[in-house]
Amino acid sequence: MKTIRKFALALLSIAMLFTLTSCGGSSASTESQLTSKINEKLSGTGIQVSYDSKLNEKLVVYIDVYRNSGDETAAMEASGLDAEHYAVYASTSNSTINDAAAVLAGQISAEKNTSGRTAKKIGYASAQLVNGGNVIFALVQFS
Repeated sequence: MKTIRKFALALLSIAMLFTLTSCGGSSASTESQLTSKINEKLSGTGIQVSYDSKLNEKLVVYIDVYRNSGDETAAMEASGLDAEHYAVYASTSNSTINDAAAVLAGQISAEKNTSGRTAKKIGYASAQLVNGGNVIFALVQFS
């Protein structure tokens, strides 16, 4: 799981330091669709996440602090998070919401398989890259 987390942080570093043009929460419709698709992908794993808009706000703070400092610990502290109960994941799947859901569901499922932590809540933020691509970030809260 540390490999996936390090990949997400490396992706975040590259995206934020070189190509980020804007950052913010996503629309309520998109959040609902994405959460539904993630839950479809997680079917049979014993995991089901519910969307929590409060996590969006925490995630935007996390991204801003991490982008400016490169320090994950400082970003977690600034957003009121701890690594025991939260994780940040990213998807660069630009083709469909279904592709993004598959990537995020895979990361959530891998977390359960490696650490035993079960995701309960999820929030989102997105970034528009200079090259026109998008990154969807997910903040997951574990039970």
